[in-house]
Amino acid sequence: MLKKSQAVLTHSLDTGWELLPEFVFRTTGFPFEWLEELRCTQTLAQAKRLLALEQERDRLRDRFVHELFPRLIAFEQEREKVGSAVFSTLYKLRKRVMKNRTLSPDDVAFWKSRRYENADWERFVDEWNELESRRVEAIAAGEELFQAELARVRRVMMAKVADPRFQEAVFLSSPSSFQQVKKYGKDWEAKPEPEWNSTARGTERLIFAYLQRFCAKNDTTSFFGPVNYGTCDAAEPRAIRRAFREGNVLGKRRVFIAHWYVKLLAQKLAGRKEILPHLKPRPNPLVRPLDNHTFHFHGLNRTFRLPDAHARVFLALDGEKTVSRVAAELSMDESALIALLHEMQKKRLIELSIPLSPVRVDALAELRDQLAAFPPEARQAGEELIDRLEGFRSLLEHTPYPERVQVWEDVEKQLADLVEGDTRRKGGALYADRTALYEDCAGTLSALTIGGPLYRALTGSFMTTLKLLTAGAVLKWMDYQQAGRTLYRKLSADGNVVRYIDMIPLFEQGELEMRYTRQFQSRIQELLRRRQEEQPGAELHISEEEVRDLLEPFQEEIERGLAHLQMTLPSPDIMVAATSADAMERGEFQLVLGELHDDCSTIFNGFMAYFADDPEALWARFERRIQRMPQWERMATIITERRNKHVTPELPGHTILLSAVSTKEPAYVIPIHQVEVREIDGRLTLWANERPLTLYPGDLHSAAHGCFSLPCVVPIECTVSSELEEADVKRSPRIVVDSVVIQRERWQIPAEHMRADSQELKGFPLFVHMARTQMQFDLPDRFFVKWKAGEKPMYVDLSIPWSLEWMVRVAAQADRVSISEMCPGPEHLWWQDAIGVHTFELRTGYVYDYSAGLRQKQEARMDRR
Repeated sequence: MLKKSQAVLTHSLDTGWELLPEFVFRTTGFPFEWLEELRCTQTLAQAKRLLALEQERDRLRDRFVHELFPRLIAFEQEREKVGSAVFSTLYKLRKRVMKNRTLSPDDVAFWKSRRYENADWERFVDEWNELESRRVEAIAAGEELFQAELARVRRVMMAKVADPRFQEAVFLSSPSSFQQVKKYGKDWEAKPEPEWNSTARGTERLIFAYLQRFCAKNDTTSFFGPVNYGTCDAAEPRAIRRAFREGNVLGKRRVFIAHWYVKLLAQKLAGRKEILPHLKPRPNPLVRPLDNHTFHFHGLNRTFRLPDAHARVFLALDGEKTVSRVAAELSMDESALIALLHEMQKKRLIELSIPLSPVRVDALAELRDQLAAFPPEARQAGEELIDRLEGFRSLLEHTPYPERVQVWEDVEKQLADLVEGDTRRKGGALYADRTALYEDCAGTLSALTIGGPLYRALTGSFMTTLKLLTAGAVLKWMDYQQAGRTLYRKLSADGNVVRYIDMIPLFEQGELEMRYTRQFQSRIQELLRRRQEEQPGAELHISEEEVRDLLEPFQEEIERGLAHLQMTLPSPDIMVAATSADAMERGEFQLVLGELHDDCSTIFNGFMAYFADDPEALWARFERRIQRMPQWERMATIITERRNKHVTPELPGHTILLSAVSTKEPAYVIPIHQVEVREIDGRLTLWANERPLTLYPGDLHSAAHGCFSLPCVVPIECTVSSELEEADVKRSPRIVVDSVVIQRERWQIPAEHMRADSQELKGFPLFVHMARTQMQFDLPDRFFVKWKAGEKPMYVDLSIPWSLEWMVRVAAQADRVSISEMCPGPEHLWWQDAIGVHTFELRTGYVYDYSAGLRQKQEARMDRR
């Protein structure tokens, strides 16, 4: 348990914190240098020089139009008659200047002929044409530089494409994209440096999309996003102690058959006549019996009656009895019962299938275990099929690249035949688990320990950030509670029972007041505005003492909330910025908060934990930690069908079924239609199994969930107006809390500012266009951009041509783009292995334990006596 000095143990959040010893080390499978090698830095620099010339020209133009010309006209009026041709010539000359045109020899000759004694007037035409000449030369130099740099970076890109590891990474991400990449390689074999036409550019943009993903993003996929586990150890003197496997080889590679595909397969098997009698039909958790014939379908808000036979069957189902047993209990013909069950399944009243747990990583193994409960004659066909699939899976796992490409394609065809359907969702594009087959890997580290100055930072200065964000989470929970109470009292006014499933959609109707949240965020914003006035343009710092001041007006509310809720389970992704590994050891580094998840359980169970040294022991330790909390039996997890490889574990306590099946004993499983809402001692709570229930978090950021869950500790959005702000553009400086970066500098920009006149704009003109946008909004050279919900951020480097082409295409599809600085930047990347320097992050887990905090305070008081 983390301890603070006695002097500061005055707030509930000062004590009770624990950094869990296990963490996941997430990094890229390819070095960041690969992206650096694609940079056209001279072209970007030339584009900026051109813009500097244009700015100088614009200043000269504006001075001429608004200052020199009016004085010049006044001067000429004193020596020329009204209607003189001099005036019309001067006005034509001004028009050319206003249009940024070069002055013709006749214009210059006319100007010189006027013999102006004013030096500014005399020099103007020469200055103007000289600037324009320099601008034209700058454009020509930019074009020349771009062509030279483009030839170089295209050769670099082709070298990456020729790398078997890159080819395999693309193949595992998207077999369809792999075919484009392979064709690109063959085009280069046929003709070195093929023409840079629209087809080539399109393929190169695709290649860059994968390069930025493999080299700049800490995704967890196969060998290009491997899983490594480490431990935190206060006794370890070094900041980082690490060891690599001999030969820098991967610890483990595992090919999986995707859950969604195995589910299709299970549905096929469930339709076989030898298996049907042994299935255990389950009522839809959304369907609630009202009496022997009347039912209510929650979610659809529909009450309906069933014929007598259908009603009797529905009421007999419990997910434990087989079709044969139900038929015997109801004295029904088995075939007639099966026909009736199929009819009810079409109406979504029941589920008649081989159940697959959504919380188990290996879906094929889960299907095998489910079949094992069937009699031999029923499971034989299914087991033979699973053995066949396991053979495919194992073959792929042990077949090296490039041979595995053909094997993979052959297996995909056979998988498609088995389910009579496609084996790729969304064309299998870009991200894993859109194909029926995918791979994950354990990384090259054999040992990793955090200690010394890094451990002290994670348990010291970083706690200020957690305290601030946890306070915000508790206050948001109180706001959700207030909104929930208002809604509940309205629904229960006539003594009606209020069911959670019916209340969920009603939370979304209208805007919530969120009084505490607004007040808390207002205090933060006010502090940040003051800080910005003190140091315009600089990153904004909040000290530990200032965090305490921010929390002061809300101490009573936070204390009440924590006393009731007892715990939080935040899981921050933390990056470490340093100039070198030696600097790290000296304590010269800065922590950077990446994403912040409100539930750390996925570290201990799920697809990442599959690659821990002892997954069962890892999960058991976490379960025991939860069960030390006094209220653990009143906790509940909501589970639903799994949509991808990410698994939300069933945590200790109860499981509420929205869909899917649970692995727990029936006594701890509750269909969601049975969950009521009640108000107890002024607090809204869920109620089922004769007890109140509190939901675990789970990255479900909604009022309907947050009202009844533990506080969801997530980032607080802080937008501080910048003096450079333009209409409809929001810019927020970097925010640092007690030396930890909690928010990178970021911009919200209307996409129209990023758009080019044509998506086909390319080469040096495109560099100039983006450099102009960079100058307008004071953007860095490198950043991440997000343009649409559900899309992963894209790494953008304004010196990489394909990065710019991506940017203008993204802008054409979006209304607004969100930009955040790259932090840590390239100068602060220090993790190096045999192949280069990598970005990385630590996915950590913390537990806040209110009861433990009280004990710590009591111990501190005893020590003072």
